[in-house]
Amino acid sequence: MDMYVAAGFEPAREAFGQGATDLGDGGGAFCAYVEGVPVVDLWGGTARPGQPWESDTRAVLMSLTKGLAALCVQILVDRGQVDVDAPVSAYWPEFAASGKEKVLVRHVLTHTAGVLSFPGEPELLGLDGTGWDDYDAIADGLAAATPSWEPGTRFGYHALTFGWLLGEIIRRVSGRRVGSSSVRRSPSRWGWTRGSARHRPSRGWSRMCVRSRSRACRRRPCRPTRRTRRASGTRARGARHTGQETGAIVPARRSS
Repeated sequence: MDMYVAAGFEPAREAFGQGATDLGDGGGAFCAYVEGVPVVDLWGGTARPGQPWESDTRAVLMSLTKGLAALCVQILVDRGQVDVDAPVSAYWPEFAASGKEKVLVRHVLTHTAGVLSFPGEPELLGLDGTGWDDYDAIADGLAAATPSWEPGTRFGYHALTFGWLLGEIIRRVSGRRVGSSSVRRSPSRWGWTRGSARHRPSRGWSRMCVRSRSRACRRRPCRPTRRTRRASGTRARGARHTGQETGAIVPARRSS
C-alpha cells in the first residue's frame, strides 16, 4: 500500500516531510479523515533498527486512549445517562469519601479533580504489569483517595488515574467496563455500517496515528477481518502494562 494525499492536502505531505527529522531513532505516521473519507495517509522513519516504518506498522497507543475513554462518557452524556455537572458520587457513591463529594464529572474530564493517585498505589501496581488490571482494587483505592487540591480550582494532568476514574463511572452507569464492548459497535453509533464507504474506506486500512520518537502510536483498523481481531488482541495485552490504556476504546451498548 502506497502513501496517499488527496488533492488539496499537499501541504500536509510537505509538513510531514519537514518534521521527519524529528522522529530521531523511531518512526511515525499521520492519517487524517474528512467526513469519513481518508485524505492523508503518510508514514516514515524506522520501526526498529534496520526496519523501515511500513503502512501496517503497529505501536503502543498510550494516552490516546484518554480521549477514547472521554468519548465513552460523552456518549453517555448524549444519551442523558450522565450529567457532567453532577458529582461523581451520584454514580459512584463510595467516591464521596475523603473530601471528594464536590468532585464533578466535569472535573474528571478536564483534569481538575485533583485525584492524581490513591493510597497503596505503589504496592498494587507493579512495574511488571501486575495489578494494573485489578480494577476493583483500583476503584477502591480511588474512592479512598484524598484530592491534592480543591476540585475545580487547579489543573493537573491525571496521567494514571484519568482512565480508571472515567472507566468506573462508565461501569456504574452502563454496567460494562470501557473495554468490554467490541470495537465493531463503535461505527454503528454514528450510523456507519460494515461495507460502507465510511467504515471501510476504499483506500484500504483506516488508522488513527500520531508521531513520536521511539514509539509512534498507531491502531490497526476497524475493518472486520481475522487479521484485525488478532492484532487487537496483541495490542490489548501490550497495553495492559500501561494501566488505564487497556481497552479504553468503545462506548457502552446503546440504549433503546
